[in-house]
Amino acid sequence: MHRPQETNRPLRLLSSPVPVRSILFSVGGRLRPGGPVDCRHQWLSQTRSLFVSSAMAAACLVAATIVCSAAVADEPAGWGSLRGRFLLKGDVPEQELLDITRDEDVCGPHQLRDESLRVDPESRGIANIVLWIDSRTEVPVHPDLKEFSEEKPLIDNQKCRFEPRIVRLRVGESLQISNTDPIAHNVAVYCTRNQPFATVIPQGDPLEHIFKRAEPRPVRVDCSIHAWMRSYLVITEHPYSAVSQKTGEFELKNLPAGEWKFRFWQERIGYLPSTLLSHPAVTQDEGFVTIKVTAGETVDLGDLQLTVSDLTPALK
Repeated sequence: MHRPQETNRPLRLLSSPVPVRSILFSVGGRLRPGGPVDCRHQWLSQTRSLFVSSAMAAACLVAATIVCSAAVADEPAGWGSLRGRFLLKGDVPEQELLDITRDEDVCGPHQLRDESLRVDPESRGIANIVLWIDSRTEVPVHPDLKEFSEEKPLIDNQKCRFEPRIVRLRVGESLQISNTDPIAHNVAVYCTRNQPFATVIPQGDPLEHIFKRAEPRPVRVDCSIHAWMRSYLVITEHPYSAVSQKTGEFELKNLPAGEWKFRFWQERIGYLPSTLLSHPAVTQDEGFVTIKVTAGETVDLGDLQLTVSDLTPALK
């Protein structure tokens, strides 16, 4: 017997009455010519198809629920804090004068110096060491820290240098870039996960920019007009990042309890080796520093002594 060829085209609705015997019915993906219609066979086939489709949809829904549940951060057992202080061991190095090669009449009088390592002579504190939670999963955020600060993060072209040297901000937060100098500056931002960009910042005409993704490490910011100018952006999904102050002190409050992997970074050397941090709450973890935060308590790393050689890149 001749069988019609298989087709995926849907049946058209017919406007005029047609004898049932002449209609082609689809059962199990094949067309059957007219004749007495086996309604039971058709109903069973359609019921089986519906059951299989429903089961597959349910399985997909369960899988999606599991994935989404894994991505959502669990509520922590409580909140704790982390603090410490970076101090220089040994002689405090003198900051070298920079070679001013552009706009000498404006920039020269500022006697600009190399700021890649800033040590306070009185306290011996090391400034601008960055730390942050480096997590591949969502980090629970304390209710007091969920909203962005009313004060926007700012990087200013000031006295032919960027101020501050390190700027912390979160994904979705608006960064303001301004220029209070009497000359034009350029800002070049070398992102890896966000779109890199460069633009001129005229005096008194600030720029605002929002980053859509977290960056794995601090992002370098240069001025291509004045080659000595440099700054860094620390862009994270969460609010748990800090920068050591003039005295070398740093503090993170309202951290979620539990074990978290941290990164410590200084612009001369990059990631600080975990071996430089010794504390009962600290676990050495191949470039990461795993710190156990206990609810209601403060992990005090104390005075972390570093030498100039610790902060000097090894020659290759």
